[in-house]
Amino acid sequence: EVTEARADNPVKADEMGWMGPFPTINKVLGALTGPGLMTTIGARTGNQKSSLGFFYHLHLAEKRDLPVLLLDVGEMTKERIQRRAVCAMSMGRVPLWAVASGEWRANKEWKHIIQDECWPRVKKLRIDYINVGHLSPREKLTLIRRYYYNRVGRGNPLAILDDYLKGIEAV
Repeated sequence: EVTEARADNPVKADEMGWMGPFPTINKVLGALTGPGLMTTIGARTGNQKSSLGFFYHLHLAEKRDLPVLLLDVGEMTKERIQRRAVCAMSMGRVPLWAVASGEWRANKEWKHIIQDECWPRVKKLRIDYINVGHLSPREKLTLIRRYYYNRVGRGNPLAILDDYLKGIEAV
C-alpha cells in the first residue's frame, strides 16, 4: 500500500537526497545524503573512513556546487587537504603518495591528469577547514550555526564533513 501510494504521488529523485560517486550504491540504496540527512561511516582505525568521507563530499561539492565544511581535530594542514583533493579528483588514477611527493610530474600520464583535468576542477571547490578538537558537541553546533549563517547564508545548501564525532556524553 505504501509503495502504491508513493507511485500515486511520486517525489523527484533530487528531493530524496543527493546521489554519490558510486553507481552501484546509488542503484541499490539510493542517495546516502542530502538536505537534512546525516550519514555516518564507522570502521576501525586506519580503514580509510576519512578518505572515503572526503572523496564522497568532494563529489557532492563538485556535482552540486556545494561549499564543504571540514571539521577535524587539527590533523589536516591546508597542503594535505589540497593533496587529498587532487588525488580524489583524479578518481584515484594518481596515487596520493605521488601527489604528496611531487613524483606525479615525472609521469606523463599523471601530469596530464593533474594539470589538465584536476587543477581546473579543484580550483572551483569551496572547502573550509576548522579544527574542532577542543570543542564540546554543543560548542561545535554553535560554530556550525555561526559558520552557516555568516559564510553560506540561510536557505543555501552546505555539506558538512565532521571527521571528529565526539559522543554527546562529552557535553
